[in-house]
Amino acid sequence: MFDELFYSAPRSAAERASKLERLAEIQDELERLIDVRKRLMERLARMRSELDGHRRESLDIRMRTMELVNRIRRRLQESPGSSITPEEERMLAELEAWQQRLERDITDLEQRVKVAAFEAESLEATLNELREQADAIAAELEQEEGFSEKH
Repeated sequence: MFDELFYSAPRSAAERASKLERLAEIQDELERLIDVRKRLMERLARMRSELDGHRRESLDIRMRTMELVNRIRRRLQESPGSSITPEEERMLAELEAWQQRLERDITDLEQRVKVAAFEAESLEATLNELREQADAIAAELEQEEGFSEKH
């Protein structure tokens, strides 16, 4: 019995030190990942804001295009022999090109937002797993401490 107690004490101390070291590593990793998550969430918020801005701009371009088309239609109805002017064609082409660029940007941003949101979810899952590991190790250490105080 004495031998068992004599040899288990150093092993127990080494296990405790190992658990404390692992707990410190987990806490360091948690701090690092929390910082990463904070930056990711800030980036995600900026991208969502940019996406909303692009959507508003796209809507504005559609409205301007409709106004121009309606103005051209009214002019053509009032003057049946007239045609679209080169300036009107240029303006329509510019609005269309601008709209197409915005649509590509919107599609790209939507994809980037989805990826960033997935990364945030994955990071949150990793953080939860690390917290659970830290809680389990802390509980083991508390239990061992309570056990050693009783004996």
